[in-house]
Amino acid sequence: TDLGNLACTVKAQMNEIAGTTRVRVGIASTPTSGSGAAWAQGATLRVCAMTQHQALLPFVPLPNGGVTTTRVDMPIESATSTVARVGYTGDPPFNGADWPSWCP
Repeated sequence: TDLGNLACTVKAQMNEIAGTTRVRVGIASTPTSGSGAAWAQGATLRVCAMTQHQALLPFVPLPNGGVTTTRVDMPIESATSTVARVGYTGDPPFNGADWPSWCP
């Protein structure tokens, strides 16, 4: 799907030094609501990524088990396409992490 391709592109462009990246893409009706809406003007395209890093040295601890997260919400400005876009549920989260707590 279009959103699956977006997730693959995001994952390929994440230039982590060491670690593994997981990506999730969804559509929300508002920036504060959960994913699951349809592609429509005024809705929100949400892209979330988490990366699990291995400690580089035993002296440099990483918080949250080495998992860092980022989320971007962008308003959908055009919905003229007739192609139905649905959310890409994405990769499974790392052990001890979850999507809904920070990327609903």
